[in-house]
Parts: sequence; C-alpha cells; structure tokens
Amino acid sequence: MKIRTILLMGGLVLLGACSESKYDLDQLVPEEYHKILYVNNSGKQDLTLYDTDEDNKYTLSVVKSGSDPSLTASVKVSVLTQAELDEEYSEPEGTNYKLIGENCYSLDATTLDFSSADRYKLVNIFLKPQSVKAFMETDPEAVWVLPLQVTSETDSINTEKSELFLKLTGVITPAIGFANSDVEVKLLDYGSVSTFTEKVKFGLDTDNKWDLECKFVVDKEYIAEYNADNGTNFKVLPEGTYTVPEMVTLPNGTTNMELEVTINGDQLVPGDYMLPVKIAEVSQFEISAAKVVSPLAFRVMGHKLDRAGWTAEANTEELTGEGASGKAGCALD
Repeated sequence: MKIRTILLMGGLVLLGACSESKYDLDQLVPEEYHKILYVNNSGKQDLTLYDTDEDNKYTLSVVKSGSDPSLTASVKVSVLTQAELDEEYSEPEGTNYKLIGENCYSLDATTLDFSSADRYKLVNIFLKPQSVKAFMETDPEAVWVLPLQVTSETDSINTEKSELFLKLTGVITPAIGFANSDVEVKLLDYGSVSTFTEKVKFGLDTDNKWDLECKFVVDKEYIAEYNADNGTNFKVLPEGTYTVPEMVTLPNGTTNMELEVTINGDQLVPGDYMLPVKIAEVSQFEISAAKVVSPLAFRVMGHKLDRAGWTAEANTEELTGEGASGKAGCALD
C-alpha cells in the first residue's frame, strides 16, 4: 500500500509540474530535435536518361519532421565537388566516380524556405541527355554521377539522409516496338469462324510526349525464315483475307495502344497460316530490333468425321503376317 501511495503521489506531483509548464517542450526534447530535415529519396539511385528533344526531369523531395515540424526552416541544395565526391565515395569504395559538368544539369531551386505549414519541398533536377552523353563518352570506364546534398546553417539535418547520389547508367534513344513478338498459334475450326479482329499491342518504351506516326506492313519474308529455323510449314494468309492499318498515330500522352488487324476466317481452308505484322517506319526515335515484328499465327482445323458404320472392301487383301495389317479394314486407320 505504501508503494502504491508513493507512486500515486509522484504522479500527481508530475502532473502538477507539467500544468505549471516546468516540463515544456524545450525541457523534454532537445532543441535540435524540434525540427529535423532530410531527403526523402536519399541514397544511391540508378538513373537512365532518354535522348529526346527535352530535358529529363528528376525530382528531389526534402521533408521537415521532428517533435515540432510546425517550426520554420531553411536549407540549401548543392552539388558535391569532385574533391568531395572522391573523399566521400570514390576513395572509400575504390570506384572511379566522375562528376558530370555543370552544363549537363540545372536545379529549379537551391534554397528551400519552409513556412510553419510546409511539411516538404520539391526540387526539380533537369538533366540534358546530349550533354551527359558527351561527358560519358570522354571516359566510358568511369561511373558518371550527380551527387547532391542538403545543408543548413540554422536547422538540424539527418546526416544519414542528407544526400541524393544519382548514378547515370546510360543515355538511350526511345524505341517503339510490339509488346509481344513470340509465335503463339491460335486454333480455328474450319468453316466455323467468320471475320474476327486481333488486337496487337505496341508502344513507346518511355512516357510519350509526342504525336508519333507509325507505318505497318506485312513481312512475308519473316515466314520463310521462321519455317527454316523451326522446321514448321506456315504459309502467308492469302490476299484479301486480312486488313492491316497502314498508318497509325500514337498520340501525345499515350504510351501504348492496340493495332486492330482484321482476319476473314471463313475463306481459309485447313492449314497453318502466319501474318507477320512489322513496324516499317516511325516519325521519330527508333524501332526496337527485338520487337519489330508481331507474328500472328493460326491453325485452321478440319472437321473430324464420324466413321461409325464405315467399312472398307478390296479386290485383294493380306490376311496374315505382321498383325494382319494388310486387311482392307486397316485402310480406315
């Protein structure tokens, strides 16, 4: 009972002290922890650039946290020098990191002022792919990077999350291609399929910000090459049994779309057919070499006849030897 009384009295004393503001925020939490800033997407990030007419954008996010994030704050965003890069990364890791030139990038802000209501701020980093590519070609063995750091003269920074290390893996040209370039045979029953539509998906391998004109053709030479390589016997769909759009626009804001190919199945006799649709031209960028053709393949199956009651007769037949396979009835096998 005495112990419980002591604890109860102690709690009342503490509550009284708190009510008199003796243990306010400044006394309970050290001042440097009232607001702490850090880079949300900190650390090493691999980045592939696309060689387009526009700068490639990457966004850095600085977050304000701590025991009282309603306080104001101010930070600076800067790029490490080559000497700082070597001391902090190259030498400890034994890696030849190289800093891209100042003409390769720009920041839309280098000072971030946080109001009491601000919880985060964004910095857009604009990278110029052609300039980056030129730097990378001067030393292909180096690892080219853009290391950024957040500092402040007045506020606390989480040192473990104070830097964004962009490692540039390459500069590539966007390419258009089909989503599927494999041969997948579709089975059709002879006489039971009329006109149908095959939707062939194609698109750009990055966000599309352009109106791209694409020309499509049927690559008949693909069939002979495929048959020779795979021991198959596909033949091209006869003229007049298919319709492939010649020109299609991939509009700005649309990365992928479907090419609608029409097949007139009721004109096909049993057999194996192929319609290799090929991207022949694009108004901008490249065509993916691995995804330039989408081979539509069909197998038209003949009807299986009901042979119940069938018989076979012959003028002569071999009734003995090798399992009596010379009997006339074996002709129905």
